[in-house]
Amino acid sequence: MKNFIFFLLRTLILILLAGVVFLWARGVSFDYKNNSFQQLGIASITTSPPEAELTVDSEIKGLTPQERVILLPGTHNFQVTKLGFRPWKKTILVSENQVEHQDSILLIPEQISQSKTIFPKAEFIQPLLFQNQTIVITDKKQLAIIDNSKKENMGRLIVKGELLGDKIKTFTLSENGNKALYVTVNANTNALIFSVIDIGQQVKLLFSNTLITPSNNIITEPEFKKVILSDQSFTVITTHEIINYDFNSRKSDRIYNTSNVILDATIKKGSLFFMDSTSYVLQEQPTGEVQLVKGQPSGAQTIFSSLTCSIGSRKFHILQNPDFLAFNCGNDLYAFELGSKNLYLLAEENATLIGDESTSLWYTSNNSIRRFLFANKIDYEAIETVPGKISTFLPIPQFKRAFLVYLQPESSSYQALLFEDDGTNSEDIGTISDPSQDVTVDCVARLTTIVCYSNHTDSLEQTTLSLQPNTNDEH
Repeated sequence: MKNFIFFLLRTLILILLAGVVFLWARGVSFDYKNNSFQQLGIASITTSPPEAELTVDSEIKGLTPQERVILLPGTHNFQVTKLGFRPWKKTILVSENQVEHQDSILLIPEQISQSKTIFPKAEFIQPLLFQNQTIVITDKKQLAIIDNSKKENMGRLIVKGELLGDKIKTFTLSENGNKALYVTVNANTNALIFSVIDIGQQVKLLFSNTLITPSNNIITEPEFKKVILSDQSFTVITTHEIINYDFNSRKSDRIYNTSNVILDATIKKGSLFFMDSTSYVLQEQPTGEVQLVKGQPSGAQTIFSSLTCSIGSRKFHILQNPDFLAFNCGNDLYAFELGSKNLYLLAEENATLIGDESTSLWYTSNNSIRRFLFANKIDYEAIETVPGKISTFLPIPQFKRAFLVYLQPESSSYQALLFEDDGTNSEDIGTISDPSQDVTVDCVARLTTIVCYSNHTDSLEQTTLSLQPNTNDEH
């Protein structure tokens, strides 16, 4: 009898244990606070670098990566620590039957390695940062690059060729960086000279001449708006005309002309988008109708023409996402989806686009930093108050971070912040450039290295920030 009772108890215990294991495997646990069974949630945590200690609600879970941390639904306090790095903390909402991913958490070193290099008598004509290369112009009008792709090239100015003319009005790169175009001005006639060069192992001049319009007029400086370079052609926007020059045929064609003033234009997916306007002189503030037009040489199609905004405040923004473009209309900022032709008003007051990557764009509005996600059209506030005038904003999507350089009002120096794309875990990176009234700062990111360039009047200063203690692994 005793043996039978013992056998029965053992069987019941095994059944109970099997049930608990079964429920746990199905993501179900007993919540003692609410005296009920609940579906569990999972958190997946990976860090860069790995092997950092993960703590959840003061309980040590082990070293990262931890891709299956099983938790009750609700908010939990996560902390990641590693010797030599600043602690990472975040409150995360875990939902039942869902996996909450916190992937590639970038841990910031306690001491950030910073090195500076000065290039005398070198300058940006425009901030041209292409992949791991920085395009600069020297005082001798030489085209040069700073190549950060290899360890032996870092911090070294490599002269690639001579440029024509003295007064360079603008300088731009093609999308893949194979070609460069710069515009110089004839001081006597104001005629513009367009020069296109191939940037390969050696600089090769492909085209250098004035551009004659189909009406036999030479484009001059007063009417010039901008130029857009592609691999096959370049497009010139003037006050009233849009002209395309084809490299293969060596001919120029008028794409569009209007009696209205063309304010801005850009090229997206092989099509041209531009805005023009007409002033209403009877109103106190000159306003006009914005026309966003998708045009080819055969004609143009008005996509919409229902916006009203002040003249002179209309500007296109080239985005990395191929399906969207953005533009300012007065103080308003819009995002336009090419496929659906949907227009999204992002902000109505003091809106400025500051950065973008393939999944989102970032902008300032009323002294806050906001983010618009292309996929689900969600717009949210990332930073409530901007600490100073923004000089550089650099999204780093692989680590879900953003890098911000701002002018600190008290010291007049350029300071840097690194924060997560939801605005949490803001880290002070340090001073990028000392106080100066003639400095502009532009930055580029490569893996865990950020390189910033401060454009002084008589020199170019390179500041390299390493976000890992040992940078040898990057090269």
